[in-house]
Amino acid sequence: MCLDCGCGEPNERHGDDRHITMDDVKAAAEASEISVDEAARNISDGMRQAQQSSSSAD
Repeated sequence: MCLDCGCGEPNERHGDDRHITMDDVKAAAEASEISVDEAARNISDGMRQAQQSSSSAD
């Protein structure tokens, strides 16, 4: 799915480059020389850390 909207289409940008696609995640994984699964885990972990940091700053 445009990974952020949940539409079920993994590489659909809906005419807006701000949407995150599976191709974006694959390219990021290649840039980091890691698997797509590891990149996805790192993104999830990073989001969790960012959310914890922002909630503790309140």
